[in-house]
Amino acid sequence: MTHTQIRLLMMLECLNIGGTETHTLSLTKQLLHCGIDVTIYSFTGGNMHEDFTLLGCPVYIGSKNAPNRLEEVRKLILNHHINIIHTHDKSAELADHAARELNLPLVYTVHGTYYDIFPKLNHEHKAFVSVSAPIKKWLDAKGIPSTLIHNGIDMMKYHSTHDRQSLKHQLGIPVDTPLIVYAARLGNRQKFKLCDAFIKTCSAVREKLLSNMHVAIVGSSPNNKRRLKLIMESANKVNNQNGETFIHVLGERKEMERIYRGADCVVGTGRIALEAMACETKVIAVGSAGYVGFITPNNFHEACMLHFGDHAGKAAFSEEVFCNDLAEIFLSESSSDSSNIKKNRELVEKRFGIERVTNDLIQVYKRNMNLDTRSKHPNENG
Repeated sequence: MTHTQIRLLMMLECLNIGGTETHTLSLTKQLLHCGIDVTIYSFTGGNMHEDFTLLGCPVYIGSKNAPNRLEEVRKLILNHHINIIHTHDKSAELADHAARELNLPLVYTVHGTYYDIFPKLNHEHKAFVSVSAPIKKWLDAKGIPSTLIHNGIDMMKYHSTHDRQSLKHQLGIPVDTPLIVYAARLGNRQKFKLCDAFIKTCSAVREKLLSNMHVAIVGSSPNNKRRLKLIMESANKVNNQNGETFIHVLGERKEMERIYRGADCVVGTGRIALEAMACETKVIAVGSAGYVGFITPNNFHEACMLHFGDHAGKAAFSEEVFCNDLAEIFLSESSSDSSNIKKNRELVEKRFGIERVTNDLIQVYKRNMNLDTRSKHPNENG
């Protein structure tokens, strides 16, 4: 089977800015480059709707009335001659139903442990993809075999540049000011709580370590705007206590590559950590599952196994461990050494480059399609 014989339906829960959606955007772009026909179906739209549309493939937004969605998906499958479905997170249950009804192979990428809907998936011709070692282990414990394929990074988009001062100019701070960017999807309750804890450490970090430090908070919660408001209130309280606005809440941003490049250090988890390292920016990894710390080539593999704190961690986030890592980044003799950040980028490309990830997924598609022994396409069955 050649790549051009694959006609794929990619199903998502939403098109908001987030790790799953950003990965799927890069993946779809590469699949199209490989000659695969892709159709997108998402339950709802979002800020990334236009980005998907610009890829040039069909993009459909589902009905607000959930019972109508199965018929919508069925028509898409027949009209676009779909012969395999790739689903993510909450869209898996609907995808399973459609694939079972039309006897199509199904690939389900599991991005986290927050959607445990496996008992509702009854289709025989399905394959699971886990995005990290902890997710694979979690699925193994449920008796669900999976192929480990990490989320991919578009290395052409996320790269270094000589102009790394635009964010500081935007914030109106001197170019020699230490700037830390904290980025997270605040729709996740644990990440929201972690962001609030991070903000509350900032005064102590300034007092003990970096007296002129500035911080930019990037991220939002599309379905819970109150959380962003609470983050802004928390930041304003710390700013008022310090008599200076040094914590800047930027909310949701699409130009993340520019923000990564403009930071002296990025604090984040999962995909954020990888994208920042691809931009040759220093990273402290911390996520909803725990603290990992300052990423170097020496601990890169271990951090990957933890998905940079998103799926597992080494410790809880605390002022002490955070200050220790900041001291290593900003105050140690090796802090100006650029070889580590360049090596980190090489390691990201080797393991997470979108070309490799896409090729691995295409092999999963082909193996799973071989399970389907039908002699006819579903639209020939009426």
